[in-house]
Amino acid sequence: MTSLLLSAALLTQQVNETYERLSFEERVAQICAVTVSEIKDAEGRFDPEKARKTVPHGIGHVCQYACSQRTDPEVIRDFVKDAQAYFTRESKPGIPAIFHEEVISGFATRGATVYPQQIGAAASFDPELIRVKCRETGEAGRMIGCSFALSPMADVIYNSVWTRLEEGYGESGYLSAAMGTAFVEGLQQSDARGGRVRGLGACCKHFLGYGDIGGGLHRDWKDIHEEVILPHEAMIRRGDATAVMTSYGEFMGAQAVSNPRLVQGLLRDYIGFPGAVVSDYGAVVW
Repeated sequence: MTSLLLSAALLTQQVNETYERLSFEERVAQICAVTVSEIKDAEGRFDPEKARKTVPHGIGHVCQYACSQRTDPEVIRDFVKDAQAYFTRESKPGIPAIFHEEVISGFATRGATVYPQQIGAAASFDPELIRVKCRETGEAGRMIGCSFALSPMADVIYNSVWTRLEEGYGESGYLSAAMGTAFVEGLQQSDARGGRVRGLGACCKHFLGYGDIGGGLHRDWKDIHEEVILPHEAMIRRGDATAVMTSYGEFMGAQAVSNPRLVQGLLRDYIGFPGAVVSDYGAVVW
């Protein structure tokens, strides 16, 4: 425990020192993202000339860099290697980018194993199978430069015609909590609670009520705590998820992505989540 506390204190010091030396533009760049097309050439290789124009101040994330390229994993691996060399050695901030992917049915690249999506996996009622699946997914992603996954989605789904039904575990808050927590544990492969993530950092989503058509206005807070919040609380408290993604939409009449009652009141204060909170694509528009 002492070594973990010392490591956390050292990391905090390094982050603060790095933040202080960055310009305003460089700080903003670290909370932004680019697509692969903005920094690659026609053959799928990293293009430093493009990068100097599109990301002159560095960048926080490179979005879905593997599934967006129809090429072999070795080419994608080299793309990441060359990009990280540019970000760490040539760009002024010297900070590597986070290359992230969706891992709904395994790691989405040519030659990778395809697993059942969450709604299919839910039918097994077997969290251990989810841990195995996600451990293998994390290992595959690490081999070609991934460090962060925009999964799992464990929104409780009450309407069978909702358009992202396949990404969730159905209408049971308890099943969603059990499967979502197993997903996080398998994907991250943390040494211990708060320890080093050996797999991919997991991002549980969407906070809050994305799968609940009607934005929670028809629910009381007892129901919200016992069903809607439960999967997120389990993935954070038991799974130690690295990040949480806020929802696109509204919940209880307020925009979820910037709702103090949700982000500060429920996520930070009630659940005690200390990690990164990220917005969904397009939820924050400049």
